[in-house]
Amino acid sequence: VTIDLPSGRELQRRLLTLMVFIPVLLAGMGLGELLNRMLVKGERKRISRIRKRLRRRQSRQD
Repeated sequence: VTIDLPSGRELQRRLLTLMVFIPVLLAGMGLGELLNRMLVKGERKRISRIRKRLRRRQSRQD
């Protein structure tokens, strides 16, 4: 089995794609994390509001 070594241009192209792809991937992951945190914060606020409403209803019933 002969393994062709990629030519210099091919290697450069692969390195370039990697160098472009990795930061994009990391940025995407970072954005995902940020969005996730924002969503989680929003959900927590919503949940706390719902809990407050429930507590008010319970206190009225007592």
